[in-house]
Amino acid sequence: MRNKFRELWVPLAVSAFVMLAVASAAYAQGSCPPGCTCHYVDNQFIVECSGDATSVPSTSAATQEPANTSEPGNTAEPRETPPPDATDVPPTADGNGTQFYPLQCVPMGNGDFGMSCPKNMYDILSACMPKNGCWIVRVSCAGGCTTPAPPPQTVHPIPCADLVFGGGGIQCTIGWDRRVSAKIPGVPVGYTPFPRGIVYDPMEFHLAPLVTQSWKCSDELDGWDPIAWGPSGEYRKLVFCLRWRQVKGPDPEQDPAPGWAEWFWDERPWGEPKGSLSLKREASHTYVTSSADKPLNGLGERPSYQVRVQTYWIVEWKENWERRETTCVFTGNPNDVCDGQPSARKTTEWVTEGRAGTGDLREYGAAHFWAASNKVKTPWGAEMDVLPVPVIEVQGVIEK
Repeated sequence: MRNKFRELWVPLAVSAFVMLAVASAAYAQGSCPPGCTCHYVDNQFIVECSGDATSVPSTSAATQEPANTSEPGNTAEPRETPPPDATDVPPTADGNGTQFYPLQCVPMGNGDFGMSCPKNMYDILSACMPKNGCWIVRVSCAGGCTTPAPPPQTVHPIPCADLVFGGGGIQCTIGWDRRVSAKIPGVPVGYTPFPRGIVYDPMEFHLAPLVTQSWKCSDELDGWDPIAWGPSGEYRKLVFCLRWRQVKGPDPEQDPAPGWAEWFWDERPWGEPKGSLSLKREASHTYVTSSADKPLNGLGERPSYQVRVQTYWIVEWKENWERRETTCVFTGNPNDVCDGQPSARKTTEWVTEGRAGTGDLREYGAAHFWAASNKVKTPWGAEMDVLPVPVIEVQGVIEK
């Protein structure tokens, strides 16, 4: 069985950030590997891993499947009996320290992994081993899966006393002097052949699945009204958060992004094309000249073409707080009076409230609803504004 996932991610195996698995629905069921988070973003189900997690194992990593195949005790939704070629496997381990983690009802493209499954639904079993990362062990067809509608996008102005937008980031002032800021992160990007291309051989470039930044939040703030935006003793524990979310056309619907990414190849004057707009995660380019005399900033400090990758982002915000709520509670004691009501006394409790939205960056000086960024995370884990790509010429060997 062809492992398409592994083919796409070999160049990113040394990166400290890896998308372990991708699908297009929040209802994928199962367990996240340790050190990973599973979430639903832009109609995609994404597993993000940090630390030493990678997409392929070392040559010594175990790849056998666990013997235990019982159904997990708790799942997000009930599932029908799977077809004969789908076996549900709960998290378990082998004797070599390998932990196995299943994801069920994962939608993928038709023909992914060299398979054709009903409704394009898959069950994916991944494995993780300490210091060896995570990898896919088995893919099979899934059954009994339903498709929920994605949540609607709510557009609201960002409720900040002072907002600064620019330089790939945004900063809000909360209350009098609390500040929270978020900068657009680098997008994991890779290319093959890696680590260097060869003149006249086509090169394949690919991005990670759409990235969503972790929330950047303020400390708790007491005594501030988040609605009237002023001091008030009726509110406490206000926490305000920002994050950037990568988008592609036709999202956002108010002002769709041009595509998934635009690539600028840093070509010689005679090289073509100079750039290309990609509607997919992948792009290809063929260099007809080596990268000699280009800057020495790539892996191993080799002369490298300075490939620029422009991606598109929207800013999301949320805030939560507690509001004091006073009510009259009947006690039956005629001596108690509450707001003129006999036999009742006043009680106070704190009610949790919150709101969230997506900011239209055109309100803050941007040309579009979204912001563009050139920041990438290279296959060797560096965050840069360009992707250094060394290209060499292959010299023939003349024998006597």
